[in-house]
Amino acid sequence: MKSVRLFLLVCLCVIGAACAAPHGWALESGASELEERPGCATARELLEALNRDEGGTVTVAGDIRWDLETPVEVTRPVTVELGDFGIFVPEEITFRVAGPVLFTGSGTSRTLLEAEGGFSFEGGVAAEAVGEHCTAVRAYSLNWEFPEISARGTGATAVDLLGDGPMELLGGWFRAEGSGSVAVRSERPVRLIFCRAEAEGAAVLSTGEVILDGSRVSPELPGARTIQRTAVPAHRIRENGLCAAMGTDRAGVEELWKDSLGGRAQFYAYDTAEREPAQLFSVPMAPVSFPETLSGDYEAACAPLAPEWFPLELAPFLVTIHAVGENQPFLMDAQDAGAGAYVRFFREITGADRLTLWVSEDGGKSWRGAEEYSGSAVLSTGAQVEGLEWNRTYLFQLAVEGGPMAGRSNVLEFPLYDDYHVNGGGSRDDDDRGDLGELPAGDFLVPPPESSPGESVFSPGPETWENLPPPSAEPRESAARPATGTGESAAEPSGGSGLAVQALPAPEPEKAAPALWPFLLGGALALAAGAAVLGLRSHRPGRHGKRRKGGGQP
Repeated sequence: MKSVRLFLLVCLCVIGAACAAPHGWALESGASELEERPGCATARELLEALNRDEGGTVTVAGDIRWDLETPVEVTRPVTVELGDFGIFVPEEITFRVAGPVLFTGSGTSRTLLEAEGGFSFEGGVAAEAVGEHCTAVRAYSLNWEFPEISARGTGATAVDLLGDGPMELLGGWFRAEGSGSVAVRSERPVRLIFCRAEAEGAAVLSTGEVILDGSRVSPELPGARTIQRTAVPAHRIRENGLCAAMGTDRAGVEELWKDSLGGRAQFYAYDTAEREPAQLFSVPMAPVSFPETLSGDYEAACAPLAPEWFPLELAPFLVTIHAVGENQPFLMDAQDAGAGAYVRFFREITGADRLTLWVSEDGGKSWRGAEEYSGSAVLSTGAQVEGLEWNRTYLFQLAVEGGPMAGRSNVLEFPLYDDYHVNGGGSRDDDDRGDLGELPAGDFLVPPPESSPGESVFSPGPETWENLPPPSAEPRESAARPATGTGESAAEPSGGSGLAVQALPAPEPEKAAPALWPFLLGGALALAAGAAVLGLRSHRPGRHGKRRKGGGQP
């Protein structure tokens, strides 16, 4: 009887140890001898310390099991010193951090940051592990904006990707220093998008295919598939500009700028070989100063704020804010519609007897009514022009007859080319300066004042712009449609809110098989002991496949 009681006592002690340890890590021989020190010992304490946003340094006093959904949000630079401890994120949980937070520690007896759930980093998050065979980040699911992840030491690993199936790693700088070090280690096929990976050993070490998509690595990676990309401003913003009523005050222009661009510069990254779909992404941009009152067209400088290591060149560009007079007909923008265009008017045209959208294919030397293009339509708020030919630059101008808005609109240019440099912006006047200044003076014939014979007559009625499909924000399919997640792009996404890549939605944390916890009651001591052993294993196999053994060791 005494021996049975002793056995029960031993089982209960083992069960207690399993529950107390951060699930997902093994209790290694030296773990209990880690130096005790003051600081945060729980996820709640760490969250409260960081969200006080006092900056400076926050010390961690023990392994943290992050089981909170509340995000960390800071504005002042802060360093989280983990020492020999680490942060573990269980499945179904995403560790969300926004702001300049640096996680530092040895990353040896514990991975610095490890997740069965997911990580979501933005706004300057970084992690640095220093020690022999250290690992900075180990995860199945990543969703971040421009993190800088580094590891230093013999056999060091900056990022370790676990699981099965292809994965996309979006927008990060991964560095590893030391003999045999690896910047990105993966047990699955991996696609690096807008990343830079550098190591003394291997930039990327994967058991599957490696695709370098708009990314740079050092040393070079023989056998990797490389996609070279060029970035140009998206949605024809340089050609169309923005529109505001003449006399709009600064607050109104700032609101227009914010609503239209959201404080970010958007780009299409095109495959220079034109084999892969374009990637639509955005980065923060510098603040812009506006005049007290918009008394005329104003050119605002759009300066992207990508980090220095970002592998693509993102050049600043100008966006014209057009000042539109009262009752002035004005073409606000033109967007792609396959082999056609959607043209939107700044104001609805009211009280008119006739509307004619004139189209020029030769730089304004001659004009045709839009009705001559089959399938085209002109409404009170916009027009749809079909049947345009590729590799031409079109000009549009609206003529309004009768009513308070009678007159001619501005001339809006619409290049429709296979060459993304032209569609994305380029040079308006073909002088190779790469600018988008005013249309060249001269050689323009004003469209005929009278309607062309046989043209359709606009009759004001209930039709509005809503009768037409919404303006497309996507470039044409053959060379500029953002990836849709099908085919090769259907890999598990890892990119995020910061880069806002349209082809890469935010990930859902992968789910592992449910844990077996040793809470069986009533005469099943053997099962209880077995369950306790399961609770102490460093990793549990789930649908991700078999994981590497060794807990915090790479």
